[in-house]
Parts: sequence; C-alpha cells; structure tokens
Amino acid sequence: MINGKYVLEKAKREDLGQIAILFSKCFGVAGTEKFFQWKYFENPAGEAFCLLVKHKSNIVGSYVMIPEDFSVFGKPKKIYKGCDLMVLPEHRSWGMASSLISGLTERLSDSGPLFLHVISLKATAALLLRHNWKKIDSICRYFKASILMNIKFISKNTESLYRDGVLREISSVKELMSIRSFKDNASRIRIIKSQEYLQWRLSDTRYSYRITGYFKNGCLRGSIICNTGIGEADYLIDLDLADSDKEAATILLDAAYYQSSQSGRKLIIAITNLSSTLNSHLISNGYLRNPFQFGPLPDEIGLYALIDNAHGSQCLNKNNWDIYPDSYDGI
Repeated sequence: MINGKYVLEKAKREDLGQIAILFSKCFGVAGTEKFFQWKYFENPAGEAFCLLVKHKSNIVGSYVMIPEDFSVFGKPKKIYKGCDLMVLPEHRSWGMASSLISGLTERLSDSGPLFLHVISLKATAALLLRHNWKKIDSICRYFKASILMNIKFISKNTESLYRDGVLREISSVKELMSIRSFKDNASRIRIIKSQEYLQWRLSDTRYSYRITGYFKNGCLRGSIICNTGIGEADYLIDLDLADSDKEAATILLDAAYYQSSQSGRKLIIAITNLSSTLNSHLISNGYLRNPFQFGPLPDEIGLYALIDNAHGSQCLNKNNWDIYPDSYDGI
C-alpha cells in the first residue's frame, strides 16, 4: 500500500485492456490489447514482469521489465530491459514512478543477481540514479534524408549490385538464419539474435519489415533489416555484419536508403548507443544526428543499468556495450 491509497500488484493478462488505455493517455499514441499481448506475453525469452499501481481497482500506473537473452562477454545471460513507465498525470505527485522503479527491482532481485538496463529521458533518469542505477552511455537518433543525397549515384551502384547477386532480398527470418554462418562478437555485451527472437521481433503486426542480404563469394557476409511501416520514414532495425566489415556496412546502408527512396520515403532513421559499431558506420556513411526534439526519441537520451556486483565492474564500461536499434524501435 502506498500512502494508504494505492496498491502495487503484478499485471495479469486480463489487465492488458486497461494497460492499453493507460498507454494511450500517457504517451498520446494508440495502444491495443493485442500489441501488449505480443510485447509482454509472447516473447521467446519469457514473460515480461509488469508492475501495476491501482487506485480503487483502476490502473493508474505501470512499469515493465522485458526479458532478453544477451551475450555478456561470450556467456549467455538473461537480462531485463525496463520500458513503459507510465503514471496518469493526476497521480504523479504521490511518488508513483519512484515506487514502481523500486518495487519492480526488489521483486526481480528475489530471483537472483540483477542485470537490468533501460533507455531513459532526463526526467526519469533522475529517479533511476536515486535508485542506484548507473549511466552507461548515450543513445542518439540518426537520419538520412533524400533531399540531401545524390540518389542517382547510389541507385546506379546499388542496382548493379542487385544484378550481380551481391545484394539480395531475403524473404523471411527463417531463410536469413539458414544461411547466416558467421559468429557474433563475443567480446562485448549484446543481444543474442536467435531465430526465435527475430521472428518474434518482426511479428509486430502494426508494421512491415524488409530484410536485405550482402553476399561475398556466394556466402552471406551481412544483412540489414528495416521497418517500412512508419509514416514517411523507414527505421533501421538491425545491421548484422561478419567481422564488422566496413565495405559490407556501406553497401547495406546504401541498399536500405535506395529501397527507402524507391518506396517514396523521405527519411531513413536509426537509433543506437554512441559506443556501438553501428554508430561509427552511420557517421562514416553520411547519417546526421537528429537536430530536432521530436518523435519517439529526442536527439540524445541515456542508457542506464542496474547491475549486481556479481557481474563485475566491466559491465559498467560503455565501450563494452554494443546495443543495436532492434532493442528500441516500437518496443
């Protein structure tokens, strides 16, 4: 009980309708019960842990931790990503957000050592720091606009690569994983891109997705996945490379841009942390940092983590984190 008026309790499937309404009221974006069923309960890594604040049986706030299978320096580890911190405006003066953060981390700590991460705006960041979370890195949104680029040159080069079979469209995650033979970099902290994870990640029915592969000597050496169903922009979901191949990165980023412009999109947008390999590829390929404070994420926000001592201080080093945008788009 909080202030004698509010009750904290774990969410159940039957709460999803009210959670969708809460989401719409807090973020001004339509939420559906079907979306939260997918997001919270169909994840192959396990069900999300969602904590609710109820007032007279009505849900007035919530916070959720979504499990993810990560590789932490080459060892598999299930960690939790915080998202959807929501409190109705008329209830925010009662410390609801702080109670949700502390309540959720306390409940998760009962099951073992904590390894949690979250991206956060400045307002929420102050609460996280108060609860012993640490800032790891900054996350930025990059964009490439058709009006600023020489699309004729990109189109000519990309079209020839498609004709030569260097670039190919891949029809499904199953096909992608059946031909992907290279191993992930085991020296950093990053999400494990299993077939089950990617199939779940790309099954959000609100959007459409496009997968393009880069082949060298007949073997897949990289792929790029874009969300093609958000207004006038395409979103880069994942850039997957063998050995951080710079040539492959440039070819795949140009291919995504070419496909985006062919579809009449005005922008292609990518979100990533500053220490990731993707960040350097975006900068070297002419992507610009978002100069405007609008959209689902402003120009720069923080990546924060709450990590038990059992995992070691190296997990707090920003250079060890390689978080790609598949963790954030629409999630």
